[in-house]
Amino acid sequence: MNVPRGLAVLIAARLLREDRADTRPRLDLTGTALVVAGAGLLVYPLIDPAGTNWALLVAGAVLLVVFGFQQRRAAAPLAEPLHPRRVPGRARRVAAVLRGDDRPDAGGADAAGARR
Repeated sequence: MNVPRGLAVLIAARLLREDRADTRPRLDLTGTALVVAGAGLLVYPLIDPAGTNWALLVAGAVLLVVFGFQQRRAAAPLAEPLHPRRVPGRARRVAAVLRGDDRPDAGGADAAGARR
């Protein structure tokens, strides 16, 4: 089951264009620590045979939210922010529906073309 998927990923990877930065970015140690600790605290209670520890789940979720806010201010973020104009059409429409936008294809403009 995994072999065909792995082959598909290898084939698809050849179709991706390479994206290189002009300078080597610095490693965001704070972001790295937050995401590793948050993911670990979120996953460990789920695989612990003794039962689910809700305090660890909440702590992991809080750390991942803090990671999201930290990435907005980081000089070299681990997760680049998505600009709405760079997101492919289908993903932009799905995100707009999840946000509750009434016209996802309008790109933030009303019928007269004015920005909201």
